[in-house]
Amino acid sequence: MGMEAYNILYGQSYLLNLGIKLKFLDEFESLFVVKGEKRIHHLPDYRVQTECVMDISEKIGLLYLAFDYIKGCEHAPYSSRLIKYHFYSFVFNCKACLDSMAVLLNHQLKLGFKGGKRDFRNGQFRQVIETKTTFLKDFSNRFGSWCDGIIAYRDRIIHQIGVPIFKAGAGPPEELWSSSPYCIPKKPKSLIHIVKRTKKLEYVEILPFCQNSIKKVMEIAEMTFSEVHENITKTKRGKV
Repeated sequence: MGMEAYNILYGQSYLLNLGIKLKFLDEFESLFVVKGEKRIHHLPDYRVQTECVMDISEKIGLLYLAFDYIKGCEHAPYSSRLIKYHFYSFVFNCKACLDSMAVLLNHQLKLGFKGGKRDFRNGQFRQVIETKTTFLKDFSNRFGSWCDGIIAYRDRIIHQIGVPIFKAGAGPPEELWSSSPYCIPKKPKSLIHIVKRTKKLEYVEILPFCQNSIKKVMEIAEMTFSEVHENITKTKRGKV
């Protein structure tokens, strides 16, 4: 692939392997980058935007990669360890991708939040996003519950004692292990907490959970990129 045919904003994203394109990346590349025959020049005025867009592209790719590994392990015997590893990676990269989108919006729209306040879990940040954007006005209603859930899993994994991965279903062991899907608790709890304090385990299957999460991340990314592109276009026209 020649330099002129390769959009550098995908970085080392697994999306390139899958042939998945993100909205506005071609437009962003023409705004952020000047390509010569042998060199690529990153325009300094768009350094933060370039870094964030590339990071988002790569992290979305990591979500697809983790999902592919989980799917590949789903019905293999004794694969819970591998699935747990890739599920943890999936959760980390969901939150990290949301953080990169928050940083990008905060910078482009000049919202004024600093450090860890640039976070979709921050109610004030979320409120300002909904007030000052065109495409993310309904963020809380559309994504709030899912976003809070992903962050709860991530916090449980990083700051506490992890999330159990288990098979759900009934029947003989050979039937259970061959056909039942891997699951996680509906709410991030430890297995000890589940056994001691709950009579009935509420759980969700990992594959649909990951599929839905990828869909949500892709939607938020598209809205974020739409917002950034619109703002850059208005700024260039002197309307902001």
